[in-house]
Amino acid sequence: MIRVAVVDDQALMRAGFRALLDAEEGIEVVGEAADGEQGLALIRAQLPDIALIDVQMPVMTGIEATRRIAADPDLASVRVVILTNYGLDEYVFEALRAGAGGFLLKDTDPADLLQAIGIVAGSEALLSPAVTRTLIGSSSRGPRTAPPRPAWSTSPAANARSPRWPRAASPTRRSPRTWSSARSRRRPTSAAR
Repeated sequence: MIRVAVVDDQALMRAGFRALLDAEEGIEVVGEAADGEQGLALIRAQLPDIALIDVQMPVMTGIEATRRIAADPDLASVRVVILTNYGLDEYVFEALRAGAGGFLLKDTDPADLLQAIGIVAGSEALLSPAVTRTLIGSSSRGPRTAPPRPAWSTSPAANARSPRWPRAASPTRRSPRTWSSARSRRRPTSAAR
């Protein structure tokens, strides 16, 4: 039997999770809490196998509650699955650093949630497929730092050779519009007079 605590500030979400989990053979919901502080007290009292915890809650966030669960030796057997509406990189990284064993979006299919609970209860780690795609996409783009700037020369000829910079305008090179307007302002030559 997998014992689960549900910690979410939205009553409708808690009721939905409870209904889904109670209907599943082999899973028992041991309690619900509406914020991270209540959730921590519930988890200490009930010692569930899995704590489903929302990220954004009043009083104490899900990330902070996860951090405290992971730091408490008496709660070493509790595995945390973070639930959220937002698959933001910051939440994923913070949750994993805090000690979460899983990270799921709330739009996860019910069958996938049940499977995830079993996976995390078996001491495996799990990320929602949508979150995994986001992380792979952000890591394939490389670090979020600006690329090194190429050396810049004040010479238009040197800049024209630089493959990373567009050709610099020089006093002798004009855009077509500027060139044509300059031509129309020319004085007539002696041959045209």
